[in-house]
Amino acid sequence: DSGQFFFGVFDGHGIMGHEVSRYIAHRLPQRVSGERAFVCDPPAALRRAFMGCNGELKGCGIPVEFSGTTAACVLVRGNTCVCANLGDSRALVGRYTHTPSGSVGSVCAGGWSAHALSNDHKLEIPAEKKRIEEFGGCVRAYTDVDGSPMGPLRVWLKDQDLPGLAMSRSFGDTVAQSVGVSCEPEIHTHTLTEEDRCIIIASDGVWEFIDSEEALQLVSPFLLTHTEVERERERRERDRFLTERKDTHMSNTSSNSGAGESDRESETTASDGAPPPKDPKIRKSPVRFSLGAETKKRLKDAETETAFSKIDGTFALTGSARAAAACELLVRVATERWQRNEEVIDDITCTIILVNAKNPLIDRSIC
Repeated sequence: DSGQFFFGVFDGHGIMGHEVSRYIAHRLPQRVSGERAFVCDPPAALRRAFMGCNGELKGCGIPVEFSGTTAACVLVRGNTCVCANLGDSRALVGRYTHTPSGSVGSVCAGGWSAHALSNDHKLEIPAEKKRIEEFGGCVRAYTDVDGSPMGPLRVWLKDQDLPGLAMSRSFGDTVAQSVGVSCEPEIHTHTLTEEDRCIIIASDGVWEFIDSEEALQLVSPFLLTHTEVERERERRERDRFLTERKDTHMSNTSSNSGAGESDRESETTASDGAPPPKDPKIRKSPVRFSLGAETKKRLKDAETETAFSKIDGTFALTGSARAAAACELLVRVATERWQRNEEVIDDITCTIILVNAKNPLIDRSIC
């Protein structure tokens, strides 16, 4: 049916996590479309399908005592999206307005705002932690040799150091589910507007070092029309001019008041570049992006549907090539940050869907 689509990201964990995620990715769409409520009540259909798939896992032959998967799924029907999620994979809608406004959502540079379709099911959420404790589970972080907490909160049995799951909802994970980890999805419904440009669904491998707002800023040049890219370039040039004037004024004021050289140097550094990351332990570097071989091949294959305007080293594209380029960039930046900050790189999965409220057809790409 060209008027409805089902998208999902499934991030397996544990020894058999890859098998669990593969199984759920195959069976969940079948169960959703087979539910009697699918036509008239999509949220109910999604909830029943999630619960049913979790029940199937117990008899499918895959050992799921200590293995499972997250799920972040979005059903798009016309201008309505219904998101159902378990775990810490995340879905959001990227909205672009010509005039930035702080009235709704989290405002990004240039009139972009990220609107959450899902919540990360972390044990830091009081209601999630309370449910697990009421089921007889224990919630605490790993401890180092000195007994100090280390890393995120995890689920444990009362009398054993098992299973150590770092989320409060998932498919599988039968040992963790025995003490309150839930397979019931959290469901949110969103009506697409003409300002909504994309849906991003990604595993926590993306969100570990890139928050929702930055993710949207990174991919936004690929989501705009030629006219909007030109408008954004003019906005950036105007902002750069105003920043330079402000820096010059501050420098003159500092010089006239007899401020030291170190103060002026610090002042210039603070206003010259991007704001520092929230977590000083996370090292970020300027993003330098060129299209990869796979994306270039897609652009060549889709040459007839690709119109572009090169602005500041990025492209504004039409068709599925835009989603492919945006997806590749987001995965590449996440990978580079994992390589700089961790010894082991987490699974990084992402899908970007371009939406148009005036047209039910959707362009999408998966990395």
